[in-house]
Parts: sequence; structure tokens; C-alpha cells
Amino acid sequence: MLLGVGAAVLTAAVPQIAGASPALDPHHVQALQEAEQALYAQDRDHGSADLAEQAATALDTARAWLAHGRYDDGLGRELHTATGMLSVAAGWLAFDAGRTRDARSLYTEALASARQADDPGLEAHAFACLSLLAHATDHPREAVGTAQVAQRAAAGLGSPRWLALLAMREARGWALQGDRALTEQALVRAFDLYAKGPREADPDWLEFFVPGELAGLESLCRADLGQFDRASAGAEQAVRLFAEGHGRNRALYTVDIALHQARRGRPDLHAAADASHQTLAHLQDVRSRRLVLPLHSIAEALEAHRKVPCVAEYLDAYRTAVPAA
Repeated sequence: MLLGVGAAVLTAAVPQIAGASPALDPHHVQALQEAEQALYAQDRDHGSADLAEQAATALDTARAWLAHGRYDDGLGRELHTATGMLSVAAGWLAFDAGRTRDARSLYTEALASARQADDPGLEAHAFACLSLLAHATDHPREAVGTAQVAQRAAAGLGSPRWLALLAMREARGWALQGDRALTEQALVRAFDLYAKGPREADPDWLEFFVPGELAGLESLCRADLGQFDRASAGAEQAVRLFAEGHGRNRALYTVDIALHQARRGRPDLHAAADASHQTLAHLQDVRSRRLVLPLHSIAEALEAHRKVPCVAEYLDAYRTAVPAA
């Protein structure tokens, strides 16, 4: 089972709630937290495909516990936070699968949980996700605004690296608007905050924000600004910096290298084909719509250069590996 330990703990802890009002305790909160962590671990290594059903099951369980369980105010706040974090995880999986309406609904649900739990960390997390969603759906002003709200919510939480990620979210919104000066300001702020190092207050889910991810996020801003040479160099740096255990993001930044090389004013066809071949190899272990869609775009961009042997070889391999193209 994809959820591994988290799913097993969750399944074991589920009470028979039909027609009853079970007493809940901290073990129920722990089960939700472990299910959330297991979702992120599987997604980080292998992508989001096949995880939606497990996320929905865990979230439905959390909602049922809140609706039918017996608990005091303190435990109730913890349950609302754990449920909200599961909503964020489920929203991320929906976003990665291209189901943006579902993602927005789940992030909004997480905001409601944050208010009920009086949890600024959950609030900041949900607004950060809404910023990413706004960027992906071409709403750059919303991307900036929600990132700024997230920064205000997280300001007192004692985690510079969290604030660095939120500054990166803001930078992407400015970059999508083509505002180079404000993008640079946000990037400088993000790197300065990141350099302050990790803190005990860093949330567990922030584990993905390693130096490779920092470089990769900057590369995405460069691409939004049309700086494809810098974007490609940044994506290459990201791939080099990633350690084991970040299979999905290594794959995503590898395909970004190919995409940037193919979209340059003077495309580097050999570099684009080589990075694309490497991406195809990742498909054995990583399943994500965000990995497949760029491969379609790269193939379209390279089709005009089919007479070049390395391009023709790649296009043949691509059509074999991705038959739905």
C-alpha cells in the first residue's frame, strides 16, 4: 500500500463511528499526522499519481472524527490542525494532477480549519499553496497577494526558511507579471532568509526545501521572465544539488532543463534532447502530470528540427515511452 506505515496506523485507529460518538485521544491526531507525512513521502519520491484515493480516504476519516467524535477544546484544535494539513496535502495532489478546482476547494477548507484551530502556521501554509495555484492558473496578482498574506501569517513562527519559501512564492508572482525589479527583490530576500539556516520551528513538510529546490525555484522565476539561459543553468544546478529521496523534483527540474534549452532564441538541440532522454528514464519511477505535460511541449518545440539525428532519436523514444502524446 502506498501510504505504508501512515495508512496502517490510520486504519488501525479508525473507530466504528456509525451511530456512535467515540471518544478521541492524541493517538487519533498522530494517525492523521502520520498519514499526511506518508502522502508527502510517496509524492516526493514517486509523484502524485495513484495517491488521490488514499488522501481522500484519510481526509474523510478526519472529517468523520471531527463530526462524530467526543473531544475537549484542546484536542479539537489539534484535530482541526491535523485535518487542515491533510486538506493541504490532498490539495497538493489535486494540483499536481491538474484538478485546480478541487485544489482550490481543499486549500479553502484548510483555511477554515486554520481559523477553527487558531493556527497561523496552517493558515500560512494554505495561503502559500493558493499562491502557487494562482501562478499555475495565470493569476499573477493573486499569486503575489496570497504569498504576502502567507508571509504575514508566518512572520512570528520562528522559521526563516519558511519565510524564504514564501518570498519565493511572491517572486514567482512578480515574475509572471514581468516585473524584473520586484522579482529580484523577492529573490534576494528569499536567499537571505534561507541563509539563516534551519530552525527547530521548521515544520516537517518543509523537508523538501533543500538547496536544490531553492535553485530550482529561482530557475522557474527566470523562465517566467524569459531568461531561458539563466533558467536552464539554474535547473541544472538544482539537479546537481538534489540528494537521494527527491526523485520527483529531480525529474521535474530535469525536464525543465530540456524545456528551457528548446525554447531559447537559438535552441541547443543536443542539450534539449539529452535532458529529455534523462526525463524519460525518470518515468519508470515518477508519475506526475507535471512531468508528462512538459514532455509534450518539448516534443512540439523539437518537431521542426526532426532532421537533426539526436532530435529524431529522441522523438522516436518519446513516442514509445509516452504513447498518449
